[in-house]
Amino acid sequence: MSAEHAEARDVAVLGAGPAGVAAAVGLARLGYSILLFAGPLRVGIEGASERTLQSLQRLGLQSAAACLRVRGPRARHWAGVESINGTEFLLDRMQFDESLRRDAAAAGIEVREAWVSACDTLNDLWFVQSKGQPAAAFRAVVDARGRGMRGTAGPRPVARGPALLALTQRFTGEACESGTAIVMGKERWCWLAQDGRGNLDMQMVCAPVRAGSRVALHSLLTADADLPPRLAAQLRSVRPVGDVRARASGAFLRKAADKPGQILAGDAAMALDPLSGHGIYEALASADLSVAALNTYLQGEDWSPVRRFVHERAQELWSRKAAAAQSFYQSAAAANGGPFWDAMTNGYAELAANSGMRHDPRTQIQSRPVLDGVRIAMRRVLVAPRWPRGIWRYGDIEIAQLLDCCEPGDCDAQRVALRLQRPPAAVHAALQWLCVQGALPAGGASGFTRADLAGAPTARSST
Repeated sequence: MSAEHAEARDVAVLGAGPAGVAAAVGLARLGYSILLFAGPLRVGIEGASERTLQSLQRLGLQSAAACLRVRGPRARHWAGVESINGTEFLLDRMQFDESLRRDAAAAGIEVREAWVSACDTLNDLWFVQSKGQPAAAFRAVVDARGRGMRGTAGPRPVARGPALLALTQRFTGEACESGTAIVMGKERWCWLAQDGRGNLDMQMVCAPVRAGSRVALHSLLTADADLPPRLAAQLRSVRPVGDVRARASGAFLRKAADKPGQILAGDAAMALDPLSGHGIYEALASADLSVAALNTYLQGEDWSPVRRFVHERAQELWSRKAAAAQSFYQSAAAANGGPFWDAMTNGYAELAANSGMRHDPRTQIQSRPVLDGVRIAMRRVLVAPRWPRGIWRYGDIEIAQLLDCCEPGDCDAQRVALRLQRPPAAVHAALQWLCVQGALPAGGASGFTRADLAGAPTARSST
């Protein structure tokens, strides 16, 4: 590949979905020059939570946020119980992705509609090749191309959940009320979404099966023996649009910051089991980390703390999501007991048991990387079994500094606030929180050994 180093832009963002656009806009606001590579638009109906709307608004993606207008009931047919679990927004994914591109352009970001065919590093620069374009040079890269990272080979997963197959099909028929439903079957589960304009999208998730014809896949998808009678009748009243789409949908975890200057974001870094994940919300949640990681790197700081923070945070989230998936499948197995549900429960139980971070079980102060605004920096944190990555602050009070100011056996908030030169009310709240959490016994700092307090105090979650 060849490109003029003098013409190198700051960051290439590969993928114009929620994770890519949110990271691109965040980096552009810090003054970095960005080129956003956008692949084909996606087709389908997706559900989005209130948290997703709040995240879009907080990140300044106003055009995309405006797509979250139509709400529908969220029905649940699970473990023999039918219920309505609140509502969620229904969005047209193609319109949503178009809106994300508009938000990027509004932030002054150049959007290039092109497949990325290669992304390699040489002499501290990243070279991105796209179809029909010469290679372009960049100082850093955000890869947000999703599960497959199509166009180039991504790093191999370091952990996987049980194998799953997802079959998706769009149907059309008479317009009906918008809403979603999740349905538990004997050896599968289904998610259905209706947009109120006659479109119905259905996704079925099951154990992998031998590849078959499109007709066979369609028959597998639409077999209605497991569906509640009302939904089965509704499915028979609509007609398919296009072909069934099949893809692997098992969860996996990749090392997202293995190479200096490159961050994997969204599903490229961690793809969750669709039963336990929150697609768009989780993608948006990765944006702050991508921005902080590359801002730290582009400011010339050491990559090692970035790598450590990104990987430890991902490991913590992975462990939590594995436990959530186990709980969902276990509830179904208890009610149904089929081979599929038993296999998924056992698979996630094993994964959850082996996915936690290895850490020193003692409560102590350590120096660890934390997310400090728009950079990742080393700070003193309080590490405990409940917080293996450490707690840095409670509100605006740094826990390490707070513990430094606690005399042995004396944690009076007024005296500690005077030593710390912080408002007594804030100090009292932080001390009370530590006591409630069991990190500071009622007797005060005497609950810690001097060795515990001599290291490097910490506070609020490293986030």
